[in-house]
Amino acid sequence: MAEESSWQETVIKHLRLGDWERAELTDELDLIGGRAQQALRRYGLLLPAPMYHWTLSFDMARGGSHLTGEGGDEMFGLYRARTALASLGSPKRLLHLGPIASFLSDVAPRSARTWWLRRGYLSTSPLPSRPWMRPEAFRRLCDRYAVQEGGEPFSWKRGLFWQLSHRYLAAIKQNGKVIAADYGALHSDPFLEASFVSAFSRSAGIFGFRDRAEAMTFLAGDLLPAGVLRRTTKGGFNRAYFTDVSRAYVETWDGDGIDSRLVDPEALKREWTKPVPSALSTALLQAVWMAQHDVPIAGMDESEATLQVTTPRSPRA
Repeated sequence: MAEESSWQETVIKHLRLGDWERAELTDELDLIGGRAQQALRRYGLLLPAPMYHWTLSFDMARGGSHLTGEGGDEMFGLYRARTALASLGSPKRLLHLGPIASFLSDVAPRSARTWWLRRGYLSTSPLPSRPWMRPEAFRRLCDRYAVQEGGEPFSWKRGLFWQLSHRYLAAIKQNGKVIAADYGALHSDPFLEASFVSAFSRSAGIFGFRDRAEAMTFLAGDLLPAGVLRRTTKGGFNRAYFTDVSRAYVETWDGDGIDSRLVDPEALKREWTKPVPSALSTALLQAVWMAQHDVPIAGMDESEATLQVTTPRSPRA
């Protein structure tokens, strides 16, 4: 699902790089495999759940720099102003109820937008996105998510800085730097740097770029092949993280290590036995493993480093 060879080779060839270090892997990057267990014991439960896989490239980058494209989806995505403009540009779309609702949500004030988003989230029920959540827990999640997303500014420029305020992006940035320090590497997520966002936000008007390809071409049109800049496909990594190691663990799991007030253990196990389990359930798998092995959720001592962690109220949450 994550076959990226042709894209990687295109970039390497275009940049004329002669030194390319690659690792041949099978199940080493499983969610509860050896490398993951080592990271969970050292750092605790991280956000995002598969962040332990960076330890492989951190190890290769000892004494050097480690760069990622984290934040690309947030910086180059389409947000309120652009989607509203797209609706106006295609009047036929507004003949259908769905696009009309989307357009009204895009231009509505914050309170109305929050109400509309909450209504939309709740109408989906936990199925099929999170079938393991109890109804009340799902309602609380929808409430919080609606409040967060309802606060998105209309302006594309202000929306970019709003993205940086998200806790999960701050966690990715901070956690990467803390873990990289253990490997003697200098870590950076350029798209999440305020200096980049400030400069990028001045490159287009209130509506932003027409699409991701246009934004990428503006940034790197003279540096990368057109095919890479206009790529529309995206790699999926669920199977790379959820290998036979996790499946063997799930087969014998009896529902212990989870807060049944929030999660339905039977529904969660059904999710984990699917051919491609939801990525939204990966942190739960690690939390269950940690609870059963008495691994503290918080990880490192605060005197060593400060990580942004996904910390439930108790190890069983």
